[in-house]
Amino acid sequence: MSTKTLVAVDEIERVSEQLRVVGTTGIEPRCIVEFSGLYLVQDTSDGCWYMGQMRPDGLIHCWAGYGDDLAEAIEGL
Repeated sequence: MSTKTLVAVDEIERVSEQLRVVGTTGIEPRCIVEFSGLYLVQDTSDGCWYMGQMRPDGLIHCWAGYGDDLAEAIEGL
């Protein structure tokens, strides 16, 4: 998959013992790997891996981060 694909990552905030999405941030992908409809995307700026799905408009929307450990990210699939 092209690294020109648009990718957005949820910004999460803890509020009273609960997590909530407070916005999204675009990232520049270094690598994108697809596994049965789920995507792992590595961020160019910090090397972190994020998991998400492709929306109908072609944007990959990520909701989970796995740090820079690809093996941990793959286990999360």
